[in-house]
Formats: sequence, C-alpha cells, structure tokens
Amino acid sequence: MRRSIPPRSRNMRTDVPPSLPPRAAPLRSGVSRASSTSLRVVIPFVLVASALALVSSHVPQSLSTHLRSIMSATTEKLPPDQVAAFNNLGFRLLAALHEPDALLSPYSIAAALSLVAVGSTPSSAVRSEFEQLLASGANTPIAPVTTTDKSVTLRSASAAVLTSLVLPTYKSTVTAAGAELIQHPQSVEPINSWVSKATDGNIPSLFEQLPSPLVAIIINAVFFQAAWTTSFDPAETRSQKFSGEESVRMMRLKKQRFPYAECATPDGKGVQIAQMPYGDGSLVATFVLPSENSSLDNVISALGEQGQTLWAQWTAKLSTTKLDVMAIPRFKLKYGVKSIRDALKTFGLNSAFEENYQNPPYQLITDDKRAYLSDVLHAATLEVTEEGTVASAVTAAVIMLRSIPRPNPTFIAERPFLVAIQQNSTGGVLFIARVDNPVSP
Repeated sequence: MRRSIPPRSRNMRTDVPPSLPPRAAPLRSGVSRASSTSLRVVIPFVLVASALALVSSHVPQSLSTHLRSIMSATTEKLPPDQVAAFNNLGFRLLAALHEPDALLSPYSIAAALSLVAVGSTPSSAVRSEFEQLLASGANTPIAPVTTTDKSVTLRSASAAVLTSLVLPTYKSTVTAAGAELIQHPQSVEPINSWVSKATDGNIPSLFEQLPSPLVAIIINAVFFQAAWTTSFDPAETRSQKFSGEESVRMMRLKKQRFPYAECATPDGKGVQIAQMPYGDGSLVATFVLPSENSSLDNVISALGEQGQTLWAQWTAKLSTTKLDVMAIPRFKLKYGVKSIRDALKTFGLNSAFEENYQNPPYQLITDDKRAYLSDVLHAATLEVTEEGTVASAVTAAVIMLRSIPRPNPTFIAERPFLVAIQQNSTGGVLFIARVDNPVSP
C-alpha cells in the first residue's frame, strides 16, 4: 500500500520570506499525546552518515524491551568528514544528556555552530576546538540538507541576527552561506516569527526576551515531512503495553519486506535493527531495539563512545528480509527550548564559551574584545503516525559581550612618594613629607 503526501497547494502561504519554502500540508492522521510519556525511542536522521534528529530516553534497568529508531536523510552536498562529525556529535550529545525522551537535531546544531566557528579567530584555541568538533565544518559553513525526492519535504535554513557590533566582513560571510539577515532587532518578534515559519509552526518561538548586551545570534532550522513508502493501516493500530507499563497505540504491518539485521553490541547482548523507507526510499527510518536482557541506556552509551564507527557497522549488515510483523508505537515528542552549552563543554568546546581579552576568540565577527559565545539553545519536535513522520528543530548560538572586570588594584611604594598624617574627622594635615630615600629604622 503506497500513499503520497497531501498536495502542498492546500496550505500554501504568501507570508513566508523568499528564503523559506512554503509550509508543507499536515499529515492527516492525528497522534495521541499520552503515548509520549511511556515511549522510549531514539531517532537520529542518519543515512549515508547524515544526522538530522535524535530521540532518546533514560530507561530504568528493570525495563526489558525498548524501542530505538533512527531516521535517515540523504544529503548530496555535505563532505563525508562533516557528516561523520555531526553524526558523532549527535550520538555523544544523546549519551551526555541522560534525559527521558530527549530529541535532537545533530545537523541543525552543527550547522549553527559552523557559522559561529568560521567567525572565530584563526589559529586560536577556539578555532582548534571547533575543528575537533566539526572537522572541515569549522572552516567552511555546513551546507543545507537536500533531497531529490519530490514527495518529501526536507528543508533547512539559517538566519543571522546582527547588531552594529558585527563586522561587515562577517555579514558577507553569513550572507554568502545563505543565511537570512535580521539586523538590529528591537524585540524578539522578528526572530520568533522566522523560527515559526522555518519550522512550519511546530516551534512557535525561541526567545522570551532579547539577550543583552548582544553581538549576534546564529540560528539554524530544519523541517522534515514524509509519508511512509508502505503506510500503516489505522485499522490495525491497537493498544498494547509498552515495556510492561502504560499502554500505547501500536501500529502494525504484517508480512512485509524491510531491511533487517541482528547485530552485536559491545556488552555482547545485541540489538535488532529494521528500516522503513519514506517516499522513493532515499530517506529511511532505522529502528534499533535492544535485546530483552539489555537496555536502551546501554545502546546509547555504546553509540556515545563509538559513534559513527559502530553505527556504520550495524547499518552495513542490513539485508532485505520478510518480517511477520513490523510494529512501532505512534507518538509525538517535543523537546526544549533547552541549553546544550554544558554538554558541548564536556566534548572540549570550552574556550568558545569564555572571553579572552588578550586573545579575543571571535575577531572575524567583531572587533570588540568582550565578545564570547554565551549559550547554545535547542528545540525539536517529532510526530510519527500511520501515514508518516513530521519533524522539526531549531538551534540558536548566542554571542554576547561581557564587561571587562577591573583588576584589584595594587599599591607598591617602590619609588619616591608623598605621605601625610592627618585627622580623619577634620582632614587637618598634621605632618607631611616627601620620601625620596627611605632609610629603614
């Protein structure tokens, strides 16, 4: 059974800026919000090593079965080293967060940080840290993700919120990278409006108030909508216990052929992996289910340590197999807006978040020596139904000014000086002297 995405013409918008494609039409099926409370899933967008979104859960060891799904997307323009870098970033972030139902877009995070990195001071500690994290993406802005599948909506966009402190050369850099400029905003309204349009309304706002004193905000947004190549029949969806706890709405396909593998894990307990394609098959969802004697935590920990190497080993073993039943829950997740600064610092991105008045870290962005990366904010949404998937994410890197602290003064009388002895109450000087050659008593 093959179904296509509803025609986009139903939901065409005329108020979307030229740099943002029109909103995609919603998938018709609804999603039960209640299922997200008990759902345990991980979903990075990763095919041919391209990561767009990750979802996870911190799962108690007592739970016996957990679902991990990885959604994958092709990108025709991205160099392999950049792809591997943001895949690894996604796996490591997921492992570091230790949050139930965490949802990330490694691509969006890397793309936003890439535009910050190219503005960092060349040959500095900051640039070196970015190179370790983003590979060549620290020196060349990461390109937008694309797909040739006309039945799928996959778009990414960047925006640069710039103040008068930003150098003209950096403005040219972000413009050349395709970022839309939001200059000298007086409120958060134009920023939140851009975010909402870029995510098709799934993330309506990012800031409650404008950060101050502000230098720049670099924003990346990604939006994905696609129908399954073989959709689930809603009549087959039924309630089922998830990991022995609350019931979820479980979708089912019977007697279908999908890429499938059973793979070893570092702890020797193994996982089952199955893929479901979207559209023409250039994008897929890869579901990873830990064995009953293991846990999702163990799988995420292994991916956090071995990253793209382990992921590539697993996906290389997939082969088309007829499955008696393919069953996954339908669900909706919303994550953020949250700071990922502390997690990024654990990966070695430390100097980026620190001011350095002797060696300013962002000399290609501003000539103000007080500039530093204040925070990196992230938000994402994900909905999986019988018809397909809708996902969105936004990342904002905030560059601010920090006041230069005045050092504590010192008073060392090592040269000729004046001394006066006086009354505190009246100020009357009782003795006064100049000391040119002090002689120790």
